[in-house]
Amino acid sequence: MRSRQWLLILLTPLLVGVIAYSQLGVLYGLAAIAAIYLIACIYLISRWSEAKDTGTAYKRYLDQLLFGLESSPQSILFTTAEGNIAYANGNFCELIGLGGNDLTGKNLRDYRDIGVPDTLFDDVGETIAKGEEWHGELFFEKAPPSGKHTLTTCRPIFNEDNEFVFVLTLIDDISDEKVFTQRLYMNAHYDAVTGLPNRSHSIEKLEQATLAAKSRESFFSLVYINLDRFKLLNDSLGHNEGDQVLNQIAGRLRNTVHSNDLVSNLGGDKFMVLLQNQRDEDAVRSVVAIRKAIAEPVDVSGQELSLSASIGLTTFPDDAKNAPDLLRNAESAMYHAREQGGDGFYRYRHEVDNRAASRLAMESHLRYAIDRDELHLAYQPVISLEQNELVGAEALLRWRNRELDNPTPDMFIPIAEETGLILPIGDWVLEQACLQAVEWRRLNPNFVMAVNICAKQFEKGHILNAVEHALSVSGLPPHCLELEVTERLLMGNDSLTKNLLYRLKDMNVRLALDDFGTGYASLSYLKQYPFDLLKIDRSFIADCQESEQSRQLVLAIVSMAHSLGMKVIGEGVERLEQRRLLKDVECDMAQGYLFTPAITADRFTSWADQYQQLQIN
Repeated sequence: MRSRQWLLILLTPLLVGVIAYSQLGVLYGLAAIAAIYLIACIYLISRWSEAKDTGTAYKRYLDQLLFGLESSPQSILFTTAEGNIAYANGNFCELIGLGGNDLTGKNLRDYRDIGVPDTLFDDVGETIAKGEEWHGELFFEKAPPSGKHTLTTCRPIFNEDNEFVFVLTLIDDISDEKVFTQRLYMNAHYDAVTGLPNRSHSIEKLEQATLAAKSRESFFSLVYINLDRFKLLNDSLGHNEGDQVLNQIAGRLRNTVHSNDLVSNLGGDKFMVLLQNQRDEDAVRSVVAIRKAIAEPVDVSGQELSLSASIGLTTFPDDAKNAPDLLRNAESAMYHAREQGGDGFYRYRHEVDNRAASRLAMESHLRYAIDRDELHLAYQPVISLEQNELVGAEALLRWRNRELDNPTPDMFIPIAEETGLILPIGDWVLEQACLQAVEWRRLNPNFVMAVNICAKQFEKGHILNAVEHALSVSGLPPHCLELEVTERLLMGNDSLTKNLLYRLKDMNVRLALDDFGTGYASLSYLKQYPFDLLKIDRSFIADCQESEQSRQLVLAIVSMAHSLGMKVIGEGVERLEQRRLLKDVECDMAQGYLFTPAITADRFTSWADQYQQLQIN
């Protein structure tokens, strides 16, 4: 209560008393003063009681707020612009290894050497100083029991004069998620026996090496190694002993080459070595050292074994300008060495490049690929971001043809489409994928198998008969089959395509628009076709962390699809941050190398069981 109010309350009885005394005498004057003071006391007591109740309410509110902050699973830190700690909850104190301490009033920089990461002062401080929010991963090494990985957000707080006064820091513990992701990454990218990068990861590394060499105008050599007669050794001694041999050879290869050279396992007894900045005599010397290391006796269960290898050698950019051609050349050189009796190496030599003859040979082989059992399917899992569970897979066509060095889909599918061979091949893919889906429905009764369909299969309504036959032969419920078409199919906007899509929809088959966002289709088409699902093109996912425009486009696509009653899959998810971003914008599903590359059916079954166990554990 203000001082003027107190003065008025004190003086009013006196003035009334004086007036009463002058008019009515002493007795009435004193009585008037006493009455007025009594009224004033009652008023003061009531005001004090109200103030006390208000203070109690505020205290209760603050206690509840503090309880909520202390009970939060997040670590919460509130500092001034100078770094003085205004508030830190118990989780933050534990995070830097000072559980139970009160850090209020201390400067955050005092703890730089005992648990607060340097990044919080360097990169974060730089961003906050610009008035921008910082979001990223930090590792707190002092957090019990052995450090914690966190996802941290630092937000600048401004006063009403737009002056930077505080920093609010929110920290989420993602250690378990990090460990889980690391396990998935290791399973997907490294060979379980040798611990070396596996084939898919090796090819990825090789592609990166070619790009780096092109930009620096440098060179490197590629060595392809195949152990001679290893299958005989494996069958006679047993697979456990065979694995021991492979593990020892892997160790020898690592110890023979430089630390910056890449050693990887291409599958079984096949190895690849990438020799950085080596060619000609230097590369040959390295190959001689590799042969010598392999020839050293191997000790397996007390028994000494002697090994040899067939080795192919090729050089970038002398022999090839890209990774697939380089690997194919190295493998070709290795086979040449093996045909000469093994235990030797062969340097790749250029042959006449006859593209027309090569294409004709591929077309000729492709005509008999099904009869010769050369085609097979690989499967990439689709994961629900909300439940983090396996909900389906995409079937991808592969061709094993050693004579043509196992052509990739982008090499033979265009030929298949041009020649019409895609029709029998497409029918075969549909049937095989549906049969496999029936088996995998034990993993999830609503398991959905996705199959890619091209424009050629829509001609003359061929796709309807193909789908009906595949569903009939396999017994797969129609809602468990998903047909994926690209935006290019919609460009003509012809009535036949639209009619066929609606007839497929009437069959209860799911329809997906693949590679959405690459620029072919108008958004208005989405209202004209009965799609159940959109697949965001991997190009948007790849740079959504660095590009705000891509991030906003992903958010817009998800929101638009949901408003039209469609679900959304993010393709090409390779990093944990991409998965978290997709989940934050409420994308429904994801697929990509973060979980696993496309793998064969038997490996997929093992992977699915392992993935489920990881979720349980």
